[in-house]
Amino acid sequence: MDISISEVTPSNKEPDHLTRLADDITQDAPKVLSCRFSIGGDQLIEVSSFDRQALKDAISEIRRLTAIAADHEIRNPDLLGPWIDRYISRKKAISPSNQTAPPAEVNLSAQDRLSKLLTSPPISPSATLSATSPNFPKPPSIAPDLPEWRQNWLNERLRELEDDYVTSKQIKVRVCTWNVFGKQPTESLQDWIIPDPHRDKSDLYVICLQEIDDTPEAYIRYTPQRENFWCEVAQKSIESTGIQNVIKVSSQQLVGLLIIAYVDESIAQDISNVSSTYLGTGTLGMGNKGATAVRLKVCDTYLTLINSHLAAFQEQYEARNRDYLEICRRITFPTRPGPPRSMVSIPQLRFGGEGPTAPSPNADIFRTGHLIWAGDLNYRLNTTYAEAKALAESPSIDDCSTLLSFDQLKQQIEAGKAFHQFQEGIIEFKPTYKFDVGTNNFDTSEKQRIPAYTDRILYLPGRVNDIQILSYDSYPSITLSDHKPVASTLTMKIYTILKEKRDKMQNELLRELDGLENEALPDLKVTPEGIEFNFLNTSSEDETANTNLVINGGELVGSSIELTNPKKFLVAWQLVPKNGESSVCEDWLKISQLSGNLSAGESTQIHFAIDPIGANRRRSQLGTDDLTDVVILSITGGRDVFIPINVEF
Repeated sequence: MDISISEVTPSNKEPDHLTRLADDITQDAPKVLSCRFSIGGDQLIEVSSFDRQALKDAISEIRRLTAIAADHEIRNPDLLGPWIDRYISRKKAISPSNQTAPPAEVNLSAQDRLSKLLTSPPISPSATLSATSPNFPKPPSIAPDLPEWRQNWLNERLRELEDDYVTSKQIKVRVCTWNVFGKQPTESLQDWIIPDPHRDKSDLYVICLQEIDDTPEAYIRYTPQRENFWCEVAQKSIESTGIQNVIKVSSQQLVGLLIIAYVDESIAQDISNVSSTYLGTGTLGMGNKGATAVRLKVCDTYLTLINSHLAAFQEQYEARNRDYLEICRRITFPTRPGPPRSMVSIPQLRFGGEGPTAPSPNADIFRTGHLIWAGDLNYRLNTTYAEAKALAESPSIDDCSTLLSFDQLKQQIEAGKAFHQFQEGIIEFKPTYKFDVGTNNFDTSEKQRIPAYTDRILYLPGRVNDIQILSYDSYPSITLSDHKPVASTLTMKIYTILKEKRDKMQNELLRELDGLENEALPDLKVTPEGIEFNFLNTSSEDETANTNLVINGGELVGSSIELTNPKKFLVAWQLVPKNGESSVCEDWLKISQLSGNLSAGESTQIHFAIDPIGANRRRSQLGTDDLTDVVILSITGGRDVFIPINVEF
């Protein structure tokens, strides 16, 4: 079997928000990876996909099966005919010509209009936490059929009243990141993970590693040896400080990337809904760059933890931006997470519970209470090797600020190209890259790579900035790699929903909403409710017979109604024909105005006039002395008002 691989630029593709942002960074459109599989030169099937990792897995499996076929001397391509036909027929069945077009958009109903008055714009999955995400999941609907706009309003009001049914506590989190350059330590890493047991003893420990396995085999198949080794090293390093009661809740590896999460036994009962995932970027998306991530719930607050290794090389900051956008767009977590692959069996941890606070389907990284992003982000310093080295080797802390003025990451954040609104602790340490292995000497090789702050720990504030940085340091005494380890200790607030109080409050708010719904509907006051014309009382001596009666030069007899807007918002109205008719009224009735808008408190008059000639003609046709009609006043988004018109002769 022959396999050919190519990249193509898709056409007629409407980019989503992140793709449009990526297009601002580079003019290159996203590439589709296309693979053609053929036997004996005859093309059998073509596969195209944006998901490089999935396609890589498929190619590996096809190669495995091809080898099996060769071993068993299965070489006749005719044997594949029926198998291929199934896919060809399926492709025809789902061709664009056979797809049903979506229905056209219909006019907004009164309920739709009301929902717009009461609700805010929908949450964007790619928006930041500060604008979109609560510190705990949305309250559930107490009525399964509750319309979306009512649920949105209810959720917003519940957020405003959080203090009445939510309690909070602080937890301490220790986040560590290190590019280990394919090396394996032979001694404890206590000096990095917990250098100060009093200050750094935490409730949650997050270990982010890059380049733990740089062997070619790592790109082909997963083996647990490196992951198990580093999990053991991390746990022993924690326990070497005298902290014995830590539990590994999750670990996730992708080639050289590994994230490990430990919790202190004291909060183990508060942990639930643990899930992990990964995404490969870089060459063919095979995982030489990318991210591993863990999501867990502490009490009623979700935490998302990301470990990433972005594109390398001094000038490739745009590629790093694209990697960031790809991770934001494509990393999601399952709705019903089960125990992660490497999860230790611990009875007190509640995994997979989908109760009332289960996350939305395919929750992305921003659907969370707290988001921490660490790793070898690979952003460099836009300066020369000589200048960066001189500043980095200076004993003055002020020189760190000078170096950071050249920092690509800060420049991209300020430009809104990557990590928008993320925050970071104050950097008061020297660049963490690149060193001669085994020393504290910056790169002395011929390449003389410019020193840089490649290894970072960032966080995205929630609606209230309830994360505090206690420490942010590098650890130059560890010389195993060409990178220096970095770690940060921080505190964050964790929230618990008092569900009985919340449910009681929901019921009260729903009753309030019912009243608001009636108040929010557009309406008009119509005075009088109908019009009476009496041609027996048209003399000037009897002006009290009908106060609405007006004589217009003996030709037209007129009357008026007044429309008043009692609401605090603009109300639109129009006179509409009755069912099956094309005119809003009979020919003998003349109306001064057929539609209009009234501001809050504004009034207007609609004048009605009788054409005596037309009225007499219609009386003769009907053989009656009286004429009647009904005019329909339609209030946009509200009710219809039926105005009776009676004419007596």
